[in-house]
Amino acid sequence: MQKAIYIIILQFSFLLSAPAIHPMVKSVLIPGWGEANLGYEKNSRFFLHSETILVVSCLSVYKMAQVKENEYIAYANEHAGAENITRMTWFITDKKEYLASLKSLGQIYREEMGHHYPVMSIVE
Repeated sequence: MQKAIYIIILQFSFLLSAPAIHPMVKSVLIPGWGEANLGYEKNSRFFLHSETILVVSCLSVYKMAQVKENEYIAYANEHAGAENITRMTWFITDKKEYLASLKSLGQIYREEMGHHYPVMSIVE
């Protein structure tokens, strides 16, 4: 949004500071302005309307993408859980340390997974 505001301010500063701007530069700043300056009113309106439709449709698509992403995240948060895990593989580096800390690992496992026990394998 800030970028759009900066562009608008830049466009108006060009309008106010330079009385004789080339029509091509005018068309770059505001679509159709250069054509209107040259007397092509029909082309001017066409470019202005088509550019407006293009910008509005791009912004609409961007907004819809954000809405769909938020819906997906909400659905994932609602339906994702430990019961969806079907297989786990743990990679350990020290078997003795693993066996010594089974009680604390069990508590952490129950906090995260509850009473869901998928197929598990441990690789050292």
